[in-house]
Amino acid sequence: MNRLFNKLAILLLFALVLSVGQPIAAQDDEIVVYMQMGGTQGDASTLARTNGAKAAAEHYGITLVEQYSSWDPQTMIDQFKQAVAASPDGIVIMGHPGEAAFEALVEDAINQGIIITSGNNPLPNLEAKYQTLGFGYAGADLYAGGYLTGQAMVAAGLQPGDEGLVYDIWHQEGRSVSSQGLFDALTEAGLVVEKLDVSDDVDSEASLAIPILTAYLEAHPQPAGNRHAARQHHGEPAEGPRSRREGPR
Repeated sequence: MNRLFNKLAILLLFALVLSVGQPIAAQDDEIVVYMQMGGTQGDASTLARTNGAKAAAEHYGITLVEQYSSWDPQTMIDQFKQAVAASPDGIVIMGHPGEAAFEALVEDAINQGIIITSGNNPLPNLEAKYQTLGFGYAGADLYAGGYLTGQAMVAAGLQPGDEGLVYDIWHQEGRSVSSQGLFDALTEAGLVVEKLDVSDDVDSEASLAIPILTAYLEAHPQPAGNRHAARQHHGEPAEGPRSRREGPR
């Protein structure tokens, strides 16, 4: 999956280069691209994206400005405004704040001649409106990816009547699309599945999830192997308590 994030970052920058409209070898002026990376610099769910973007920038002679938001939507909006103020050639955004939050800002940036594209979390209406001006999307179909993960968990041995927990950012509808796909696949397979909401603090620092999940599982004792926890998202702890079965993110 890290290889996928790496390749997607490369594709995003390559698409921006094509949108500039001139071969890199013929460029006299520096190409500057601001790119929203997501979490924190060097964290497990962000590093592959950063490495892919850096590799693409080096290959094509782009000046890359990395932006890290700890996955906070308001920070992403603020960073986009900062990027627009710098008048770069292109900006790669993440769709977590939603289309309503981005719509006017993206329109203004495009009117200024800045090429905008998105990654990780789609903005389909903005993409459809501005696709001819370079707006694209590099990332998964979030619902389908979550559903596929759920199917893989069932194929790995889950049984009807097993209990499941899907732990994600349910209070932000646009952030839990993949988890909804996971939830639907498990419930359709006959599992009894509960949703547990991730706080904004845990979203920024995944290690905080360990005591929460531990407490949850202790409060819901089950025979070994009958309870399964999953989070179809970035940045969860490398090892969780008791039984965890997860597919690729």
